[in-house]
Amino acid sequence: MSARGVLIALLAVLMGLTLPARAVDGGPGEVVVELRDARYLVEPWHEMSIPPRDDDPRWRPLTLPGQVDNPEQGLVRVWFRLNFRLDDRPGQSQAVLFPRLYSGGSLFLNGALAGAVAGSSPTVQANWLRPHEFFLPTQGLRPGENTLHVGMSSRYAQIGFGAPFVGPPEAIRARYEKRLFWEYNVAMISVWLLTTGGLLLLTIWLLRRQDILYGMLGLAALMWGIRTIHHVWPLVPLEWWVPWRAVYYAGTGYGDILLCLFVLRVARWHRAWIERAALAYAAVGPLAMILLGQAFLHRDALWYAGAIPLNLLAVTMIVRAAWRIRSWDTVALAATLIFTGAAFAWDIAVKGGWISFSNIYISHVLTPLVILGICLVLLVHFVAALGLAERANERLEARVRAREAELTASHEALRRLESAQAAAAERGRIVQDMHDGLGSQLLSALAMVERGAAGEREISQVLRECIDDMRLAIDALAPGDDDLLSALGALRFRMEPRLAAAGITLDWRIATASDAIQIEPREGLALLRTLQEAIANVLKHAGASRLCVTVREEGGALEIAVADNGRGFDPGAAGRGRGLAHMRQRAAAMGAVLDIRSSATGSEIRLRKAHPATPAQ
Repeated sequence: MSARGVLIALLAVLMGLTLPARAVDGGPGEVVVELRDARYLVEPWHEMSIPPRDDDPRWRPLTLPGQVDNPEQGLVRVWFRLNFRLDDRPGQSQAVLFPRLYSGGSLFLNGALAGAVAGSSPTVQANWLRPHEFFLPTQGLRPGENTLHVGMSSRYAQIGFGAPFVGPPEAIRARYEKRLFWEYNVAMISVWLLTTGGLLLLTIWLLRRQDILYGMLGLAALMWGIRTIHHVWPLVPLEWWVPWRAVYYAGTGYGDILLCLFVLRVARWHRAWIERAALAYAAVGPLAMILLGQAFLHRDALWYAGAIPLNLLAVTMIVRAAWRIRSWDTVALAATLIFTGAAFAWDIAVKGGWISFSNIYISHVLTPLVILGICLVLLVHFVAALGLAERANERLEARVRAREAELTASHEALRRLESAQAAAAERGRIVQDMHDGLGSQLLSALAMVERGAAGEREISQVLRECIDDMRLAIDALAPGDDDLLSALGALRFRMEPRLAAAGITLDWRIATASDAIQIEPREGLALLRTLQEAIANVLKHAGASRLCVTVREEGGALEIAVADNGRGFDPGAAGRGRGLAHMRQRAAAMGAVLDIRSSATGSEIRLRKAHPATPAQ
C-alpha cells in the first residue's frame, strides 16, 4: 500500500467513527429520540432496591451527555431520571440504547424493572466498554409521558452513560450493532492482531538482535494488545482489580512510549538518556496504581499528561524526517502518527466531556491500525532485505563457483608443472648418477684400453664394477621401493660371492627395530654407493680375510659400519684419492657424518645419518 492509500484509509476510518449521533432512523413516526434532559441523585452505596421518589429534594438537574462527579474515593450509588413521550398509537414498542454503561446498572420503566447489566459491587469492578440495548416491554409503556430510572454503582471519578436514544427496536438495533462492532468486535480483533504481530516481531528481533526496531515495535504492539484486553473483559474480581488496572496502565504507558521511541529512531533522532527516562516514566502509572489503589483513578489524568511532551517530540521529529527524506514510509508514518495523536486527543475530550460523552472512543481502533501498518512496512522492508541478501548470496555463490573453477584450473596447471619439474629433476638425477658412476667407470676403462695398459683381467674387473654400479642404481631408484633394507640385501647378494672368491668371510649384521627402513631414493643411492665403495676398497687393497658390515638404528639415527682385519692404510694420504673423496662428498650431500679409522690390524669406515626418514610401521 502506498502512502496515499494509508492516509485515505485512516481518514475514512476516522470519519466513519466520528459521524454525528443525531441521525433519524425509521419511517414516518419512527423517530429515534436522543434524551438530553435528566436529573441525578448521589447516595452512599447500598443494595439495589427501587428508585428514589420523584419528589425527593436531592434530585439535581443534568444535561446529558454530561457526567456526575463522584464525591467519594470509593463506591457510590448514582440514580438518573429521564422522561420521554409517546404518541397515542396502541401496541407501540420501543427500545433504548445507552452508548456506555461503564459500571453496569439497572433500568426501570415507569417504576418497573425493565432490565439490568451486572455492575460494580463491593466484590466486583465493572468496566463495560461497549453499548447496551434494552427492549422496553409494550405493557410497561403508556401514551404520553414515560419515565426511565437508571441506577448505577461506580468507583470512577466521573459517572455517566452518555445521551441515550429511544426509538423503534429496528432503528435502535441498527445503531447498537454499528457501535458494538467498533467498540467491542474491533477491540477483540485488535487484541488478536496486536499480540500475534507483536510476538512475530519479537521473534524476528530475538533472531536478529542488531535490529532493535523490531524489538521496540513488537513490544509496543504486545503492550497495546494487553491494554486492549481491558475493552473485552468487563467484570474483574475486586481483589484482582488493582493489579489488573496496573497492567492496563503498563500496557498504555509502555505501548505509547515505546511507539514514540520507535518513531524517534526511525526519524534518526536517538538520545539514550531520553529513552531511559521515558521508559522509567512509563512505570510510574502501574506502580502508582499498586501503591495508591483507587485513589490513583482520580489522578491518572496527570500521569497521562506527562507523556504529552514525548508524543509531541515524536510527531515533530517524524514530520521533519518525512520532509527531509520524503520516502513513502516516513511520510505514511508521520501521517499515521498525527492521526494517532488526534485519536488520543479525541478520546480525552470524550472522557472529559468536552465533546459529546456519547461519542465512540477511537484510540483502540486507530492505534492498532497504525502499529499494524508499521509492522507491515517493517515486514516489507524485511522481505526486501531478504531478497537483497538472497540475490547477494546468489552472486557470491556464482563468484565462488567461478573462482573455484579458476583455482581448479590453476591447480591442475600447477600439478602438471610440478609433475613435469619432478620428471625433469628425476631425469637429471638419473643422468647425474649415471655420469658419476657408470659413466666415470666406462671412461676410465676406455682410457686404459686406449693406452694399452689394460689386460683382460683389468677390463673384466672394470666391466664388472660397471655392472654392479648399474644394478645398484636400479635397486636404489626403482619406483615404489624406498626400503633401504631391500636394497642392502640386493647389494649383499651381489658382493658376497666376490668376497668369497677373494677368500674374505662376510659378516653381515642388521640391528633395527623395524622390518623396513624408508628413505628417499637419492639418499638411499648415496648410502649404497658409499657402502659399495668401502667394500670394493677392501677387495682391492686391504688383503683382509674377514669383513664385517653392520647396519643399526639407535637414538633416532641410522648408522652403517664397514670393518676389516686387513693391513690398514694412511687415511690422510689415501684421502687425496678419488674413492675416499667421493665417499666424503656423498656423506656431506645427504647431511651424514663419515668417520674413517685405520691401523696395522684393520680399518673401519662408519657412516652416521642423524635424521633418517621415518621407518615404516
